[in-house]
Amino acid sequence: MGWQGFPDEVTDTRTRAQMLDESIDIITLLYQRRPFDFDGRQYHLRLTEVDEQYYPPKPVQQPRIPIWVPGIWPRRSRCGGCCAATASCRRSRTPRAGRGR
Repeated sequence: MGWQGFPDEVTDTRTRAQMLDESIDIITLLYQRRPFDFDGRQYHLRLTEVDEQYYPPKPVQQPRIPIWVPGIWPRRSRCGGCCAATASCRRSRTPRAGRGR
């Protein structure tokens, strides 16, 4: 069934990829345990007023916990099939807080 079984979900693959990229950026920023605002195409967060006690604990791994993103054959991700959030990726995954698009 997958996510296609939910009629209100976004099904456009480009939009879903943007959502995934922005989610990884937000998770990375949360694990830095610093207030931030995020303005992306899909997500808009105002976390500058949130107390640090509500952020997740700082991970041992840096810059955040490992995130693995499975792919589906035959399509490959923009970065050649590797996980966009691992150090082995050819594409930079450094998030920027407060970015405007």
